[in-house]
Amino acid sequence: ANAKLQWMPSGGTLSDITSANLYRGYNVMDSPFGVNVNPAGTCAAKSIAIPNQASAGHSLELSTSGLQSEFTITAKDLYGNLRLTGGDNFRVRITGVDSTSGLVQDMSSSSPGTYRVVYTGTRSGTYDISIVFGASGINQSPFRMVSQPARRHLGKSIPTGQSLTLATAGVHASVTIT
Repeated sequence: ANAKLQWMPSGGTLSDITSANLYRGYNVMDSPFGVNVNPAGTCAAKSIAIPNQASAGHSLELSTSGLQSEFTITAKDLYGNLRLTGGDNFRVRITGVDSTSGLVQDMSSSSPGTYRVVYTGTRSGTYDISIVFGASGINQSPFRMVSQPARRHLGKSIPTGQSLTLATAGVHASVTIT
């Protein structure tokens, strides 16, 4: 379908109105102007935590008792924009078999809007990792994490039992190692 727009001045003849006459843009003096749009303030609901798979534990879902684990918090504003500055006060609390807190390191000098969190669980079991900004938890917080037992360390294992010092040939003897 085609459409044709026409007009007729008083006392004149009917003529077409071309598309060039429908809109004419005029710039104001010294325009266009460059505008910097900065992110809004940090929003807990939009900020996220990302596991650092390169670390010994997998940090947000799985860690190993006695080994340092880490993850990264990425600060975002209400509209999902990455925050370009540091100084946000994120708090990390780890509760479960035993409780601890994560050490939050501001990485904004090398990676704007990011915070590295390191922690070391001392006992195997299930934990909740709560990450809070202001009075609110970040996106998907708390995280459920399982801390698996560390590898056996024979140097710290304790052998017990009478058979350590006395045994009789042909008779079953046992030792307990904890």
